[in-house]
Amino acid sequence: MKKIKFLNAMLFCLMSATPALWAETTDISDYKYVLYVDPMEVKTGATDVTLSVNMKNFQEAQGFSFGISLPESFSFAQTKDGELYIEQSTVRTNGDFFDIFKPTLQPDGSVKVIAATQDNDITISGNDGEVVKVHIQLPSNIHPGTYTVKILEPMVTLTTGRPARQEAEVVETDIEITDGIGDVMGTESPAKRQYNLAGQCVSKNHKGVNVVQQSNGTTRKVLVK
Repeated sequence: MKKIKFLNAMLFCLMSATPALWAETTDISDYKYVLYVDPMEVKTGATDVTLSVNMKNFQEAQGFSFGISLPESFSFAQTKDGELYIEQSTVRTNGDFFDIFKPTLQPDGSVKVIAATQDNDITISGNDGEVVKVHIQLPSNIHPGTYTVKILEPMVTLTTGRPARQEAEVVETDIEITDGIGDVMGTESPAKRQYNLAGQCVSKNHKGVNVVQQSNGTTRKVLVK
């Protein structure tokens, strides 16, 4: 299968007789502070997709910043007003949370996102989950292969009196596009594929709580001791 380097973050790994887009995540288990793209599945033939950018923070945070780089021929979607279609998620905040929320297109084609609140008493709820939605356009003539998304210099800004934390220069995810031919050739079926809670493909003997992909497209959790 042809490999193509594609720019940006993290996602699922699924094989189906129906053409599909999936990804395998970078291991972020050793990081206490990091931003990453959530695992996801997209059917081939789609014209656009929304990347869920999550923030993992060990202590309370007031903001964050990161760059995001897309593969060649992929592009950031725009609103009707011609602005970057990158929006604050309300999963961990509300619509009025940030005093500053600014996505900026960089000369190299990547986008820099900065988000912060100036209220010292307000913090981002929880310690892991979605903070930004990035809408992208997919090329109409994309070929099956492996593409890499990158989150660049993920920075978490802690509450007052604590320094900003950055533990990674780049966080990557491979997004793989397939036409489904591998299933006909006897590749492992979706029902035999399983993932850990970070979205990484793991073996059936991997210890801990795993998510097993069923042949009908559903998933179930299993505990392997």
